[in-house]
This record gives sequence, structure tokens and C-alpha cells, in this order.
Amino acid sequence: MEAYEPFSGALLGDPYPTYARLRDEAPVWFSERERFWALTRYDDVHAALRDWESFSTAEGVDIDGTGAHYGKGDFLEEDPPLHDVLRNVVRGFFVPKRIRADFEAPIRAEIRALLGRMGGDDAADLAEGLAWPLPVAVGTMLLGIPASDRERLLELERRFGRRTPGVREMPPDALAAATEMRARFAELIEERRARPRSDMVTAIASAEVDGRPIGEDAIGMLFLLFVASMETTASAIGNGLALLAAHPEQRSWLAGHPDGVEHAVEEILRFEAPVQVTKRVTTRPVDVGGMDIPGGEDVFLVLASANRDPRRWERAHEFDVRRDHRRQVAFGDGIHHCLGAPLARLELKLVLEEILTAYPRYTCGEGVRLDSHFIRGFAELRGRLRE
Repeated sequence: MEAYEPFSGALLGDPYPTYARLRDEAPVWFSERERFWALTRYDDVHAALRDWESFSTAEGVDIDGTGAHYGKGDFLEEDPPLHDVLRNVVRGFFVPKRIRADFEAPIRAEIRALLGRMGGDDAADLAEGLAWPLPVAVGTMLLGIPASDRERLLELERRFGRRTPGVREMPPDALAAATEMRARFAELIEERRARPRSDMVTAIASAEVDGRPIGEDAIGMLFLLFVASMETTASAIGNGLALLAAHPEQRSWLAGHPDGVEHAVEEILRFEAPVQVTKRVTTRPVDVGGMDIPGGEDVFLVLASANRDPRRWERAHEFDVRRDHRRQVAFGDGIHHCLGAPLARLELKLVLEEILTAYPRYTCGEGVRLDSHFIRGFAELRGRLRE
């Protein structure tokens, strides 16, 4: 059976045949080379996501150690009770009703402006012109980061996310970008402590954790929230645009049935999960599907494979925007379920509504995939808004 090698550049091509073989032949698979276990069936992945006591995030959730560069304050890399205390600092900003009320109109306006800048019938890059700049605009609005920082932070974030196929560790340019981003976030935290505002940066900067000021942990929390607001959403948007362009009959149906867009969002996330894999570490020996995983082991939860498991979905390998919705794990599950999922869903929904209204026959080429070990999205997605 073909080995699962997430650091080999697999996401630049088609990883799904490998996932299918793993689900069928070795659903609990051990990599001798990289020393990790991989779970690929939906039930196993879902159970592990919900069992934080056995599958801990305290040693990081990114398979290449990305989160270690955020610094302390990254609640994704904490178990309860500290996880809950840190997450509660910003939980109120992500209530779905509040997200819709505060951001639907500004997001629509931003999408229309970005589409307008790309031009009506000229060749466009839907990743460069829409999928990436939209989340940075929304993320900076949400957090309270100055609009003047958007272009630079977008450029730094894209450098920070690049990986070298065949090399597990982050490349020097990504490390340099992390250092510069962290320095800017430290400046923002200090600015809000000196001059508070009614924004999320201020809430983070002035938070208390177990009765003490949050201190430098505020920088790590801001770093996490900015990156999380960017990569996943940008990748979901690019994936969605490419999938609909590749299925023109479904794109046409959706343009005529706007009430189906929310189902389409879920199908896009299911079929092409932007975060393909997340990591846990076992805190004790665990039996998964009859396989004994010792304590202290890295376990990769392959979300993208779980989302195409035919044991849960009929015709799981087919993209179908009219599919009856069932809960999928693109945003995780359990206590670490992505806090920003409502905002990411809203951005993708509004992008689809706006582009299908203004340019229902847009086209895309094959595109250039991101150089990433665990994010599946597009660095470039050339196309035309009008045929």
C-alpha cells in the first residue's frame, strides 16, 4: 500500500486516492519514517477530536510545529482548564448571531469592491484578487487591526505558510515572516494597553488569566486568531470557486437556487477540507479500531479523509451541492472546534452569492496549489469572470 507522507508535497496533487486506500486497508496507520499514527475513518477521527483527555493538543495541533511560533496564549495548544480560560477571552466576539449582524454588510461590500477591481471580462486571479484579500480585510476588521496593515500582513502570512516538499520543518523565510508578524502584534498589544478601544485587540491586551494580567500571552493569542482567520477561509473560498467552475451544471443550478448556497458551503468544506490534517498526542494508551496506540505518540487526524468516508456518506467521492447535509469535521469537533467557523462559513457563503449573481458563468483554470503540509488551497487560481 502507498505510504501516507504529508510532508512530501502530496497536497500539490491529489491526495484522495491515498486516503481511500488507508481507510480501506490501514485505517490506523503507523509511519515508521516520521513516527506518527494516522487515523482516516470518520468515526475514529470524530471520536478522537472529542476525546481531549486521551488526545491532547498541548504539544501542538499543526503537524509541522507551526503553532509553536505563535507563542503562549495560543489556546488551541492547551488542554482544559487553561484552554477554556483563554478561549473565553474572545468567545463572545464569535457568537454566530453577532457575526452576522456586525459583518454581513461589510463583507458583501468588500467582496463587491474586490470583484470590481478585477474587472469584468479580463483574465483574473481569483485567489490573489479575492480569496486571500477578503479574509485579511475581514480579519483585521474583526480584530481591530488597522487597515493600513492589511497588505503587509497578507504578504507575511503567505510567506509564513509556505513549506518545502520533503522537509518537515519550516523554511527560513517562513521563520523570518513569523518573527516580523509577532513583532507587529506585540506593537499592537502595547498600543491598546496605552490607548484602549472597543475592539478585540484591546480585549486580548487587557485580559486576565486566573486573576493575573495576560502579559505576553496576548501576543500569541492575537497571532493565532489572525492566522486562523486567514488561511482556512482563503483556502475554502479558492476551493469552492474551483469546484463550482469544474462542475458548471451545479454552478448553474446554484445560481438559480440561491437558497441552496448554505448546503453548497457545507459540501465544499466536506469535499475539499481546507485543513487536511491536524495533530494530537496520546496521553495514555488508546485502542482505536483494534490497534493499540501507546501513550506519548503523535496522532494525525486526517480530516479530509474522514470527510470522504463512504461509511458515512453515500457517493462520498462525488461533489454534490444538493447533498443532504450531515455534520462533517472540516472545522474539527469537540472543545477545539474552530472558534471562527461561523465567520468562515459566512465569508464563503457571501462570496458564492455575490459571484453567482454578478458572474454566474465565471471560469477557472487548474490553478497552483499552496506549498503546505496541511492546508489545501490555491496560491493562484486564474480564470475569467465573464466567459
